Amino acid sequence: MRGFIIAVLLGLAVDVTSGQRSIQLIPQYPVINGAVTLRVTGITEERLNFTWYKGPSTASQYQILTYISGSPDPPVPGDLYNPMITPFSNGSLQIRDLHISDGGNYIVKIQTAITAQDINVNLTVYEPVRKPTITASTIQPKENYEFTLTCDTKKATTITWTRRGAHISSEAKLSGDNSTLTFSSVKREDSGEYWCEAQNLVSKESSEPYAVYTVYAASLNGNYCIIGLALGLTFAIILGVVLIIVGSFYVYRKFAAKRLNESLENRQEDMEVYYNVQAVQVKEEPAYMDLEFESEEIYTEVKIYEIPSTLTQEHL
Repeated sequence: MRGFIIAVLLGLAVDVTSGQRSIQLIPQYPVINGAVTLRVTGITEERLNFTWYKGPSTASQYQILTYISGSPDPPVPGDLYNPMITPFSNGSLQIRDLHISDGGNYIVKIQTAITAQDINVNLTVYEPVRKPTITASTIQPKENYEFTLTCDTKKATTITWTRRGAHISSEAKLSGDNSTLTFSSVKREDSGEYWCEAQNLVSKESSEPYAVYTVYAASLNGNYCIIGLALGLTFAIILGVVLIIVGSFYVYRKFAAKRLNESLENRQEDMEVYYNVQAVQVKEEPAYMDLEFESEEIYTEVKIYEIPSTLTQEHL
């Protein structure tokens, strides 16, 4: 009887302890590219071993790893193990460099000195919201016409609209997801700066202010005249610039042609001087012939001298 009572009390203790056992996510809302720890809580007795699974059950094809306390061997990897997963001796599991695909149901089978139990938790990996931008149905809304503002973002669970220094008109309507603000008949009083804020569990982002200027119905004709005058003035300026460019080009061509003609005339004069030099006639040398000697005549001049009478025979 005593042994039965002890067994019943022990069973109640195990049930109470088991009811407190859970897996806590740290942080509670893990984000993509971040890390999360699946922390096992509520176990006070010694942990002998534990096995982690990802999937609907503890079948072998869903096994991530097995950890045996006190064993010198490293954790035994399962089919779903990857290097970004690290186990701890208290039964917890850490996952780094999170991806959307890491989300899902996780189960840990823990064997203690007293009992074995399966504990599961669902992991969701969140993405931060994208910074929103505001687009309008028209750049210049006209009074009494429909006008819409749209908040463009992604991964937002909540979108809110704000107007600087004033409340948004009660006649403006929001779409089902709050992404579009519609003025069925926009008024001049609706002019101002608007922005939207996108939020989810892990982040919050605001758009840049968007300025709305409503064109008054009474001043539309005047505005059109101003716009027409501005367009006419712009056209006149552009036309003047074009004429200046064309005139400058014409003057340049005329000046360039004149310079070219002068250059050609100067060059022609230089060529005439050059040709005059070349036109000097050079005396032709006679063709080479064999050596010829001119005929020479030998003249012998005979002079007769008279002998003076004074000279004697002996002198001769």
